[in-house]
Amino acid sequence: MSGASETAIAGLWRNFIGGQWLGDGERLAVEDPATGDGLAQVALCDADAVDRAVRAARDCHQSGALTGPPPAQRLALMFRIADEIRQLSAYGAQVLCRESGKALDDARHEFDEAVRYFEYYGGAADKIEGRSIPLGDGYVDWTVREPLGVSAQIVPWNFPVALAARSMAAALATGNAVVIKTPELAPLAATLLARAAERAGAPEGAVNIITGWGSRAGEALVRHPQVDQIVFTGSVPTGRSILHAAADRVVPSVMELGGKSAGIVCADV
Repeated sequence: MSGASETAIAGLWRNFIGGQWLGDGERLAVEDPATGDGLAQVALCDADAVDRAVRAARDCHQSGALTGPPPAQRLALMFRIADEIRQLSAYGAQVLCRESGKALDDARHEFDEAVRYFEYYGGAADKIEGRSIPLGDGYVDWTVREPLGVSAQIVPWNFPVALAARSMAAALATGNAVVIKTPELAPLAATLLARAAERAGAPEGAVNIITGWGSRAGEALVRHPQVDQIVFTGSVPTGRSILHAAADRVVPSVMELGGKSAGIVCADV
């Protein structure tokens, strides 16, 4: 899998694609920003690996593995994933702290948030209802909500676990398969969401988590013809580029762009 164990960080962290831990090609060295020392290595996805991840998600969606069983089973899966994240949170917080420079307490809060997202959206899994529309005598009309299919999600370095969990949980609860690209600056901890999903018994292809350069893997992901939705948090220029790619295929997109939370560091700090 990713790290050597749940006490060590060093080693090769792989991508989770179609229920398998893969990645024997190009690697990225992850450094501890506090010391500059090497922390671990992560396998990088190229366009072919991205294609494999999207196709795995598409196969999962088309198989009905997420939508065929009663919604209550999807709810139970979400709660199991939440429990697995909780079990990984102490180790995961250490990983996130070391790879991003985030305070350990903040890193713990990210995993707490991740648990809550799966509990919150999981609770909605069996409450997705349609509507009956009165049109008069002789007519019967109703609406049914259906999943989009494959949700491509690109998450930022500053909250890689919490934001990945937010979009991943919402997608899974509503019956969508996901492909998540982790940020190059902090790629490790978010990968633990895949481990949680695997341990919880998520169907193969329902969760795919990959790492790669935005200009390669990210570009291939948002332009893939089998992606049905795009979620992105990041800069305005990159978001604009993704929106253009989405518009070419009329793909629904959710964007959170730019930041305004400046920090002032005083001389006595």
